[in-house]
Amino acid sequence: MLNCGDGNAFLGHLVWLSWTPSTATATGIHTYNTCHPGCAKGTFVSTQASVRLDYPVRTGAGVEFGGISFTYPSASAPGGYYTETTPAPTSPG
Repeated sequence: MLNCGDGNAFLGHLVWLSWTPSTATATGIHTYNTCHPGCAKGTFVSTQASVRLDYPVRTGAGVEFGGISFTYPSASAPGGYYTETTPAPTSPG
């Protein structure tokens, strides 16, 4: 789940293409709410996405990826694709 855990955007059906100590990549489906005219009445749209995990950090649970970025088609974005990058939630300590 993405975007504050409110259920308005998520990544699913991930197929992992590579996994190393420093990064992992996958393809999958990005589903998001258009929130037009508002999120309560928005429409959910699904599109192909590429996903990248990076920024490994040591936590109390071991090494976890601390960053996530995903790219998906967007007619309004320059070049036709939009990339979102955000910190990934990790375990304490």
